[in-house]
Amino acid sequence: MGWLWLLLGGFWSLMSVVIMLGRALVETNVIMSRTVWWQEVIGCILEMGIFVASALCGVALLRRWRWSRLSVWILGSLWLLFSILMVSCASGTLAMRLLWFGPSLALALYSLCVLWLAGREPNPV
Repeated sequence: MGWLWLLLGGFWSLMSVVIMLGRALVETNVIMSRTVWWQEVIGCILEMGIFVASALCGVALLRRWRWSRLSVWILGSLWLLFSILMVSCASGTLAMRLLWFGPSLALALYSLCVLWLAGREPNPV
């Protein structure tokens, strides 16, 4: 499960950097107000933070750090919410949305189910 989180976080982090660099290189003649510009910067930073945190969560799972399960619960819930919202509200056909956001939805469901079932294991006496 750690490799899946590392791949998910790494892929989306790389995609975010490429998109942000692409936006910075293209000069547009559109004038933005200060609030719109700040909202875009804050949105990009939050997205990037979640993607980097997902990659860090994958490293934590691979290294078996103590806090890795809690981070999977939190990030798995966020990814599940994000994926459901994007599949139901994004533009495009349903097949395209499922193809694009389906892997993150599947990983979030898989991670939360694994943690839920792992927490139900009987403790040895």
